[in-house]
Amino acid sequence: MDASDRRVASWRTSLASKAAFEATPLVVDGVLYLSTPTSRVIAFDAATGTSRWVYDPELRPHAQLFGGDVAGVALWTDSGKRPGEPAFRLVYVAR
Repeated sequence: MDASDRRVASWRTSLASKAAFEATPLVVDGVLYLSTPTSRVIAFDAATGTSRWVYDPELRPHAQLFGGDVAGVALWTDSGKRPGEPAFRLVYVAR
């Protein structure tokens, strides 16, 4: 038995979606960013699972932006700005 056989989840969450989906989360500076089938983007504290913020474009299930085929998120950081300034870090829904 190696170390990977002994791993257990540190935390779990419910995304309140009945749709089956696969998404690639992104972890940057201790924050886990995840997109959902309805194009919501959720930021979690990666260590505790506490939700930090949610962006919800309020798309109805029949009018999903990408037809539910959301692969994950992409992140861009403006090197000309300091942390805390507007638009220092932007998160995009990736397809």
